[in-house]
Amino acid sequence: MMTDLLDTPATVDASPAVDPPRTTGRRGLVVSMLVTGVVVAAARWAFSGDRKVFHVSPDEPSQLAIARWLAGERRWNMFDHATWQPGLGTLLTPIYWFTDDGETAVRWALATNAAIAGISAAVLVLLTRRLTSLPALWCGVVAALAAAAPASLSASSFVWAEPLVSLSFVLTIVLLIRWYDTGALVTGLAAIAVSVGGFTSHSRLLPLVATTVALTVGAAAWRRRWAHAAALAATSALSFLGSAAWTRWILANVWDDPSDQNTVGAVRDRIDRPLDVAEALLGQVWYQLAATVGVAMIGAFVIGRSALRSRHTDPFERLRTIDARIVVVSTLPMIGLSAVFMSGRSRPDQFIYGRYNDAIVWPIIVVGLAWIGRRATGGFERRHVALAAVTAAMILGLGYAVDQLHGDAIRERYGVRGMIAGLLGFVDGDNTLDVWRTSLIATALFAATIGIAALAGAPRLPRRASRAVLGIGAAAALLVLGVAVVRTEDVADLRLNGWTAAAQVATVDDLVPPGLPLGVRPVPNSRDPIVEFVPQRQRFQLYQLYLPQRSFVRDRGVDDDVGPYVFAPLQDPDMLEAGATVVWRDPSISIALWLEPTDD
Repeated sequence: MMTDLLDTPATVDASPAVDPPRTTGRRGLVVSMLVTGVVVAAARWAFSGDRKVFHVSPDEPSQLAIARWLAGERRWNMFDHATWQPGLGTLLTPIYWFTDDGETAVRWALATNAAIAGISAAVLVLLTRRLTSLPALWCGVVAALAAAAPASLSASSFVWAEPLVSLSFVLTIVLLIRWYDTGALVTGLAAIAVSVGGFTSHSRLLPLVATTVALTVGAAAWRRRWAHAAALAATSALSFLGSAAWTRWILANVWDDPSDQNTVGAVRDRIDRPLDVAEALLGQVWYQLAATVGVAMIGAFVIGRSALRSRHTDPFERLRTIDARIVVVSTLPMIGLSAVFMSGRSRPDQFIYGRYNDAIVWPIIVVGLAWIGRRATGGFERRHVALAAVTAAMILGLGYAVDQLHGDAIRERYGVRGMIAGLLGFVDGDNTLDVWRTSLIATALFAATIGIAALAGAPRLPRRASRAVLGIGAAAALLVLGVAVVRTEDVADLRLNGWTAAAQVATVDDLVPPGLPLGVRPVPNSRDPIVEFVPQRQRFQLYQLYLPQRSFVRDRGVDDDVGPYVFAPLQDPDMLEAGATVVWRDPSISIALWLEPTDD
């Protein structure tokens, strides 16, 4: 069982001044994992269960298109859109064995993501038990807080791979720790398989694959287990090549002309602009500090300090050096890649992008929460006060810098909500996100949290009074968290299900003879169309959701071999000049189905 991870305790300190070593408590741990998984899955579904259509295009349509094609149904054409890895779409394939109804498919996909999030949270409980001195029950509590915080809730509100990313990342770390404990070949192979599976879900996990291969093969070689090292290296190569072949096959069949926007080449093109990368990193670090109200800074410091120590275990924080180093070398490349990929962008949310890191900072957050809990029972020393002061200063300092660089742009329009979900609770009643105000609020919340922990842990405070302070503090924290979740949902649900208006395209099925394909003709903005280019392309993806039995083909002119039924904007000059007629008009947007003239 994975819970065997705990057979090597996270503490080896024998000092009587420190709590005695933990017992395994496997039954309590299993219960905590199950309860946490169910609670998080239910919370994720409660947050996203009212969605009936996708809300981000082409990200979400790409996964549904992959699933539908693999199920043997009518091809959903992704045309020349950016590409996505096929892991989630592959997992969703069974949905289309039973239904091709658009709304049903979307809701089942969201339910699948909620279930994956629950599994991720259960694995996080196991990792929390290893990284902290918390008992099983409290491991479940902090894991649930990390997996059901506003920044995490949004991850399963879309048909994208974020829940799979979190599961792959956390499970890989668990397996790597177990590998260093035992050296069992099957554990190393499992770590490699999970990391490659994660990469198959999202290409940003490529650094995790490299880290996992290096740690497993390197450790086997260090132990002079040459057969194991060879087996691990061969498995790495074969699994990666298999993933790449599967991806190429999917892209060749679902996309007409795949864009290279989300490729390694796109990252390589940005890495030679260090100032842009540094600016992106600054914004993303500030985002994490504000979204977690300083907890990420605390967790990063504790893990980083333990990773730099030469001793096997930090006797005060109960975090083994090797465990901390595994977390560090698994996390830092991912954060760096996020900064590189988002550097030099122009959309406001990309200045402070959070989505990529929200999925992987869970280990840091649970360690930070455990540290605060430890201070609430063990008291504060001068070094702890200094760490809290530095954290508050960083929230404010980085917030000021981001506000100076991008504050006006973010206040005017903060961009795509799902990419900065951790900050949606700070959006005011005028639907404005103010960076400096957010920094002040986050700092105040952090100071209040530290103040309550310091008061509860005061050595001269009677135990009964300490418990009362902790109770009041916990109630206040839950209230603030509840308000943040409600506010996040309010902002996230702006224009909720607005694209369901496109479902009226289903009436086209009665207007077009059976079996005929439908052309789509996006008109570029340079030709001043009545509908801008991006909304046109979004609508053409929606039409494929609601017309699952129709093939869609790119139309490049009246005289090509596509047609005669073609979707294009109203007042399309080429259609009007050719004498095409409108046979159906979308009631919610100025796009029509045109009938091109024929020679008959």
